[in-house]
Amino acid sequence: MPKIIAISDLHMQFKDIFLPKGDILVCAGDISWTGSIEQMRQAANWWNSLEFKHKIITWGNHEREAERTPQVFKELFAGSHVLLHEPAEVMGIKFFGSPYSPPFGNWAFMKSQRAMRALWKQVPDDTGVLITHTPPFRYLDKIPNGQHVGCKELAHRIKELKNLQYSIFGHIHYSYGKMIDGDVTYANAALVNEDYVIANPPHQLMYKIIDETAAL
Repeated sequence: MPKIIAISDLHMQFKDIFLPKGDILVCAGDISWTGSIEQMRQAANWWNSLEFKHKIITWGNHEREAERTPQVFKELFAGSHVLLHEPAEVMGIKFFGSPYSPPFGNWAFMKSQRAMRALWKQVPDDTGVLITHTPPFRYLDKIPNGQHVGCKELAHRIKELKNLQYSIFGHIHYSYGKMIDGDVTYANAALVNEDYVIANPPHQLMYKIIDETAAL
């Protein structure tokens, strides 16, 4: 079974991160503070030095400048799958990565719930691992006052994805953790806490490859 190491919300705190060994490294956004070209160069230097056979990353709401000129920033992470609302197949696993979140302050990659509905319909039905910056609504999406701030349209779309094993996200530092609902494991992989200090370890997720021919 391929081993996925899942992280999110690093906010340039690279020296304080310990990554266990795995087959595929996934980052669900907010690798930087503001997504400036200098910050993203520093982030890419760290990311590109990591010894993983496969690496997949999307951006988050803090990657403001990366939203304006996405191709320039993609090129910094050459050799990795930079998924800005697009799919990739790695080790037989069908991934889909997206940086979008519901509106929350003046940040990047934010869309209305109505726009999010159309975006999530573009997620392929056979997706096995969904990487989003936003959590789905009511799944590890609480802020300190107890309010749920995840995306309702994302939660609805996840219920339609019959092959989905993992929903990986970040954004809400306060709700780091894992939970299982049906066949889907939800993983909030935010490494920093509310004070933007590295406080949480990466998630280690084992993906079960389903041999469809075995049932024939």
